[in-house]
Amino acid sequence: PFVLDSLTSFGISEDHMHVKEYEEEIYFVHHLYSILPHQCTELNPKAFAKMRAHFVKLFNLDQKPPSKFVLITLKDKPNELTNYEAVLEAFSSKYPEIEWIVDGEPENFSSLLTFYNDIKLFFSCTSNNTVLTFMMQPKTVFCEIQGNFFDPLALHVSAYLGHHHILARIPGMMLDDNPDPYELPLTTALGMVHINTAT
Repeated sequence: PFVLDSLTSFGISEDHMHVKEYEEEIYFVHHLYSILPHQCTELNPKAFAKMRAHFVKLFNLDQKPPSKFVLITLKDKPNELTNYEAVLEAFSSKYPEIEWIVDGEPENFSSLLTFYNDIKLFFSCTSNNTVLTFMMQPKTVFCEIQGNFFDPLALHVSAYLGHHHILARIPGMMLDDNPDPYELPLTTALGMVHINTAT
């Protein structure tokens, strides 16, 4: 849905789209534009900046300072933060005045972009949903947890868009088809988040 909604926002209607299903297909068209998949680490951050500017204008975003503190658990997924309740309890104990939103992403396309645009601090393991942090405003914070690997895509986008990107890794985790659960030491979690509650 996100891809279709994105293309529609650029004036491309769904009846002008065709998803290739077979190796050989015949098309009779006036103009054909194809999109080839590529490694996410090779994507130019400028593309994110241009797409962000499009959505900001379309949905009238960046109009108010961000305020949300969001923790995404990725529950029931291979890269789930298994001890998220303990992490949340540690955050709440240190910063009792902060109200955290846990897994509160809306499903509606425009609401989803508005949701990310209002995030002040985003805390999550590496996953597909982290790409939406490109809608966060400059000087906001993205705390990303990775396993025993390094994927620089979100880090590059954050640097280009002016986000504060804090990266933690969990040594010893294997990157394979059956990854170990993400259990983040609480000392690491607390070390990633420093909130000035006076502002």
